Amino acid sequence: MRKPSRQMPAYVPDNAGPAPVRYGVLTMMLAGFAGVVIAKPAILACIAAFILFIVVVSFFGKDDTPHFQALKEQRLGESICTFARAADCRHNDSWIVRAIYEETKACLPENHRDTPLRWDDHFVDDLKLESEDVEDIAEAVAQRAGYSLDDCSANPLNGKVSTLGDLVLFMMQQPICTGAAGR
Repeated sequence: MRKPSRQMPAYVPDNAGPAPVRYGVLTMMLAGFAGVVIAKPAILACIAAFILFIVVVSFFGKDDTPHFQALKEQRLGESICTFARAADCRHNDSWIVRAIYEETKACLPENHRDTPLRWDDHFVDDLKLESEDVEDIAEAVAQRAGYSLDDCSANPLNGKVSTLGDLVLFMMQQPICTGAAGR
C-alpha cells in the first residue's frame, strides 16, 4: 500500500558536482576577479556602480504586497485541504497535488508563503512566478511524487501549463518512475 502524501520525501536538488570541485572553481574565479581588479582599478568603480544600481532597483522595485494581501483576504480559512478538494484526488494522484501545493508555496516570496493557493491560480498573473519557476516546480514535483519528466514533448499539455491545475493534469500524463519511493 502506498504511503499517505504527507509522508512523501522532500525534494533533493541535483548539485552541480561534488563540493570540492565547486569550491575549487569558485576560488579560481575569485582569484581571477581579484587579479583583474588589481590590474585595472577602473573596473572596480564600474562594478561598484553596477552593484549600487541593483540595490536601488531592488529597493524601489515593484511591490507585490497589496496583491498578495488581497489574495489572503479573499481566501481566509483555505488550506491545502481546499486545494486537494478542488483537485479531486480520486482522479488525480494526491502525491502530485501535495507536491505542487508545497513546491509552489516554496517559490513564492518569503513574506507571502502563507498565501493559500487555489487550483485555478495562474502562475504569472496570480502568483507572480516566471516560467523558470514553473519548470523548477515541475522538476521538484516529479522527483517527490515519483514521476518522470522524460519526453515531455509527447505530453498533450506540453506548453499549455498556466495554472496549478494545469500542472497537476500535466504531471498526471507523465510516466511513473519504476522503483519510485512509496510505490
